[in-house]
Amino acid sequence: MFPQFVFGRLYEEVSAPSVFWRLVKSSLAYRKENRRFLLPLSISYPNHAPYMRIDYRAYPPATTLEKVSFWKLTIYVDESRDIRVVRAREVYSVGLR
Repeated sequence: MFPQFVFGRLYEEVSAPSVFWRLVKSSLAYRKENRRFLLPLSISYPNHAPYMRIDYRAYPPATTLEKVSFWKLTIYVDESRDIRVVRAREVYSVGLR
């Protein structure tokens, strides 16, 4: 399956919410068992972040997951490298309501 079918072209528009929801929950269950992550890297690791292996074994069971959401953040970093979130906007969410 092509990721665009589920995640949309810009990864902000979930084209198939029920498929997306099942994929995220099953992927988390796989990771908790230290198995391969099924999500595309563009979702599981942002393109600006270095790849760091995350140990999911201590995470709660995937069955307790209630919601997955995408957010757009505007961050301000001043000359002394203090960081603050200026704006946060939820772009999309799917899951239990």
